[in-house]
Amino acid sequence: MKKIMKLFGVLLASVFVIAIFQLISPVLLIIFGYGIWHYMKKTPNPKKMKLAIVGTVISLFGTFALMTSGEGSTASESTAKQSLVETASTKGNTEKELAAEENAKAESNQKKLLKSATAAITVADSWPSRSNFETATKTLDKVDEPSQALQNKLKAIEEEVIREEENIRLAEEAIASAEANLTGESIENAKTYLAAVVTRQKDFSSRISSVERTIEEQAAQAEADRIAAEQAAAAQVEADRIAAEQAAAAQVEADRIAAEQAAAAQVEADRIAAEQAAAAQVEADRIAAEQAAAAQVEADRIAAEQAAAAQAEADRVAAEQAAAAQAEANRAAAAPQQNYGQVVLITPTGSKYHNHKCGNGTYIESTMDQALSLGLEPCSKCY
Repeated sequence: MKKIMKLFGVLLASVFVIAIFQLISPVLLIIFGYGIWHYMKKTPNPKKMKLAIVGTVISLFGTFALMTSGEGSTASESTAKQSLVETASTKGNTEKELAAEENAKAESNQKKLLKSATAAITVADSWPSRSNFETATKTLDKVDEPSQALQNKLKAIEEEVIREEENIRLAEEAIASAEANLTGESIENAKTYLAAVVTRQKDFSSRISSVERTIEEQAAQAEADRIAAEQAAAAQVEADRIAAEQAAAAQVEADRIAAEQAAAAQVEADRIAAEQAAAAQVEADRIAAEQAAAAQVEADRIAAEQAAAAQAEADRVAAEQAAAAQAEANRAAAAPQQNYGQVVLITPTGSKYHNHKCGNGTYIESTMDQALSLGLEPCSKCY
């Protein structure tokens, strides 16, 4: 039931747009005509000029349809008056004229369908997406006897759509490779495939620009690291040289002083050593015995305290880990089911993803899956 209602809504909207389009097509014709001049002479832009040309062609069809409709209305009024007069004279002629009027209406309707199909084919030719091709196909199917030229044109557009989809696939693979490898060669390869794409230039160009910025940042960091390493090495060499010179001079002076002191000290040391050796040995034996006993007692006490402290720390860590795991489980259970294919907005330097522009900055379209893979979190204002 929902599909039927949705189809009915689309059909009703299409009829409304077609009806309104005929009324505003003269204004659109002027605007798109100005656009052709503007993007050709004043601000050259081949892509926008091509869109302006397509808009002009479609507006011409709409204007022609409006004029034809007006002429058809006038002709219908004249026919109606004539039919009233002739009805008074004969019913047979009236029936023939009514049939002719019905045929004229059917022919007019077919002309309008043919113009709509031509316009849809023109749009699909300028923007070869699958949706535009399907729209053009459905519109042309409503025409009773479409020309072979239109059928051939639609066939050529289908081939162009297939090529465009293949080019998009190749460009997607090349850009993904560039995002993974972060090399200049992969970027140039991605640009080569992107040049053949018509409908997704903006999205792919943004991704390539992001990869180029990342490569530039890595190159700048590598250069900074190289300079820092060279400066550190040079500083270390100079420091080693100065230290070696100072050490050599100090060693010479120390050797001289040591030699003088050693001679005098040796005599005094020998005397003192002999005296102290005997007393020291006795005292050392006593102290060693006392220290050994005290050390054993202290070691036993420290071991007991460390064992108790280690057990207390292990219990605390286990309690904290259990609490953290429970909190994470609760958060995961409470978190809403994410739609990983949903289109979201991200910024080059932000840490959040959004469902609308909720502040200043440059917003880029992405998917929920890509935003989560970049480690982004949902914006508290948007979700």
